[in-house]
Amino acid sequence: MVLVRVEKRTLICKDDPLQSPVLCTGKPVDPDGRSSGAMRRVRDWFDKCRETHSLCGHGQDNAMPKRVIDVGPADGTCEPRLVETQTMRGDWCTLSHTWGSKVALTTTRATLQDRIRGIAMSDLPLTFQDAVIISRVLGVRYLWIDSLW
Repeated sequence: MVLVRVEKRTLICKDDPLQSPVLCTGKPVDPDGRSSGAMRRVRDWFDKCRETHSLCGHGQDNAMPKRVIDVGPADGTCEPRLVETQTMRGDWCTLSHTWGSKVALTTTRATLQDRIRGIAMSDLPLTFQDAVIISRVLGVRYLWIDSLW
């Protein structure tokens, strides 16, 4: 699992909490979070994290939640879709968000098969779209969003 949190134009990376609670202090992020420059910068920070922080390395042996979103390839040629992981292990990102008074998008028994077939990016709230895009940029194929599992 990759623990990356973006707060008010700041990327914060958590490493071993016993040694240091925050190793990557706030760094300015491009105001246009979807620009190619912003994506390159986030990717560079992410790669540095994985190379230098003990808990930020590749997690090929991480157990996955019951269901995750397969974000598809980095080029966006495939729509995201929900997959049941069963015994899958590997890297995955998570989106932690506040649902607010209205849950934007959920998976129910009635919608499960549709979500497995695919989820149009245009049907996702902007926060979810951003999480899919960032996962693709980071090269992490799977994303867990609590309301969609």
